Amino acid sequence: MINFMVQNQMEIFSWTSGALCVWLITKENIWNWPIGMVNNLVLGFVFLTSKLYGQFILQIIFFVISIYGWWYWTRPVSDRPKVPITRLTISQWGAGLGMAGLVWWAVSSGLQNWTDGSLPVIDGLILVLGLTAQILMALKKLENWWIWILFNTLSSLTSAFKDLYIIASLYMLFLVLCLSGLHLWTKSYRKGGAL
Repeated sequence: MINFMVQNQMEIFSWTSGALCVWLITKENIWNWPIGMVNNLVLGFVFLTSKLYGQFILQIIFFVISIYGWWYWTRPVSDRPKVPITRLTISQWGAGLGMAGLVWWAVSSGLQNWTDGSLPVIDGLILVLGLTAQILMALKKLENWWIWILFNTLSSLTSAFKDLYIIASLYMLFLVLCLSGLHLWTKSYRKGGAL
């Protein structure tokens, strides 16, 4: 058991910090951002060594977006102490889907042609889903949870395929937390404010 923990310490640390981060997000707790940033660095290293370059790049992007999210969530809106949860408009959905499809094609093509990456098409899709969900989460859009649900399902399957079983279980935990987050944020949205 100790040998397993030593060999997999980066994955175990990623699991712990990632679980804490997502749990804090479901509670709209601002400390999710710095904890998530640490998780991004460690998980990025795991993906880099596993030749999942799209997911490695995604962790770097998550780190940068987290800086913005941390700042944005601290902004008071009029007399409210927190930024409220909002929804996407139909035109935002349309524009987002079109842009996501184009970026997926570009990223997947790049991963196929310029790297020795593993699973470049699915890796590219995971990158685009994660990027989209992270941006929407930073903006406190309710729809971020639906995208995270798809992201975590695909990430868990991909991680298991690459024998990253600890990371695969982390994504399954994220999936459960996403369902909780969707429920809590929907309640908060319907009340017209933040938790």
